[in-house]
Amino acid sequence: MKKKKVLLVDFDPQGNLTLCFGIEQPDKLNVSMFNIMNAVMEDEPLPAPDQYPSFPREL
Repeated sequence: MKKKKVLLVDFDPQGNLTLCFGIEQPDKLNVSMFNIMNAVMEDEPLPAPDQYPSFPREL
């Protein structure tokens, strides 16, 4: 079977997808989709890419 890559983005304010993958306190992350979307709407700079959470997992 050929391996495939999938990008999962958690837009849920409660962070349910994030919780599903073992991140127990998604509200404690430095950057969330709320921060990114709010910066876009307010025409503010986006958070620096090195602040974005990334959780590579093998399923």
